[in-house]
Amino acid sequence: MLVANALGSGVLESPGLLGFLPKISQYLFGEELILPSVATWWCGEPTVLAQALEKLPDLLIKPAFPSQ
Repeated sequence: MLVANALGSGVLESPGLLGFLPKISQYLFGEELILPSVATWWCGEPTVLAQALEKLPDLLIKPAFPSQ
């Protein structure tokens, strides 16, 4: 048996992290992302949730951890 990726590394590909990637890149590398992702919000923050709810008809909602 061969494991190509370390166990748990799939979480790094989760859409749930997209909203945090700019800050993660800045923290780890001191740089902005070369190719920014699409606008993504984590609605666990009340102010972000309020903004997302205002724009809800124009947004595409996807699960943070889709089943495979």
